[in-house]
Amino acid sequence: WKGRRVHRMLVQRREVEREYQSMMILRVQCAWRCRVARDALIRAVEIAEEEAYLRNLCAVQLQTAARGFVARRHAQHRRAAVLPLQALARGWHGRRRARRRLEVLSQDPLY
Repeated sequence: WKGRRVHRMLVQRREVEREYQSMMILRVQCAWRCRVARDALIRAVEIAEEEAYLRNLCAVQLQTAARGFVARRHAQHRRAAVLPLQALARGWHGRRRARRRLEVLSQDPLY
């Protein structure tokens, strides 16, 4: 009778130890899964931030290129509008200068 009682106590103690071990195993697994999930979330956030930074950088580069193109085209149109006026003014000044030279030369008795 005493041997059965001791055996039963040993069996109960083993069961309690197994339950405790399984409980501890579950705690470790839960902690590990939380760690893995947290690391994955941190990586996802970092990737999203990096993608947002790259998207912003690309948008800035595109805007810079587009504004430069528009500015060059605008400058080209202004230059194309100014060139005929410059040619007209330079031609008028040149003809005026030539006319004055001819007048001065025609009035000079040495020629």
